[in-house]
Amino acid sequence: MPDPFISPQDVVDYLGRGTATDPGMIIATDAACDMCRSISERTFNAGTSTVTMDGSGTDALLLPDLPVGTAGTVIVNGGTVTDYMLNGNGILLGEPQGAIRARCGRSAGRT
Repeated sequence: MPDPFISPQDVVDYLGRGTATDPGMIIATDAACDMCRSISERTFNAGTSTVTMDGSGTDALLLPDLPVGTAGTVIVNGGTVTDYMLNGNGILLGEPQGAIRARCGRSAGRT
């Protein structure tokens, strides 16, 4: 089981009640995070990761995890490109010039 993407303290702060060290709060937070990951089929882990993907030749590439804060290197037809856009939904958009290969860094934490 991966670490929860939100801490029990964050839940207590958001709700305005409870105790972050309460075993029930810890179990509920872990279970809620696991359920979100399972249903969405995404990891939502805080931190940075590098992902290499092959696109289908269209102008969009859906990145596998959220949140995505930056895209590092984007390669199209073997050449690095900079005229792409990363939207808030984890979709890398560019010109339909060929298969997009991307190395992307996700932002740490929640926004």
